[in-house]
Amino acid sequence: MYTLLAVSTGLVLAARNWSPDRERHEVWGLEGRTSAGFRVELGVQHGRLESIDTRVHVRCPGGYRRDWRWYPADNFPVPFEQHGPRFTVVEEGTSRGNGWTVRWGSEMHGRLEDDDGHSAAGSIRSWAVWKQGRRQIACSGTATFRAGDS
Repeated sequence: MYTLLAVSTGLVLAARNWSPDRERHEVWGLEGRTSAGFRVELGVQHGRLESIDTRVHVRCPGGYRRDWRWYPADNFPVPFEQHGPRFTVVEEGTSRGNGWTVRWGSEMHGRLEDDDGHSAAGSIRSWAVWKQGRRQIACSGTATFRAGDS
């Protein structure tokens, strides 16, 4: 147990950039919550949003709710758009299975709230439309978020 802890600690220390200019290369982790109660983590580097990790939700007719993890990184799989402190991330897709086709998507609009990018706030909208023949079930959800240095 102690050997594993020492090796793990050594790997973390070895991986950390201890150079005097490490702040320029470091990705800041911002942590917070969405208004839907999910954890949100944002990675920011050089004043730019680099990654998102959260869960999104949709509400469907009859009160049914679905949620899924959403964790894109800039250009993996979608490019993030950022102009000054404002950013937008949109990801959409289509899946098929069990005779159904589902078109889904999530989008985040937000703003880095200080010059160094140590806090952010905005909104998330998600949707999913299931189709089978003429049958269609459309679901959507929105949430706000706020995140900052941990």
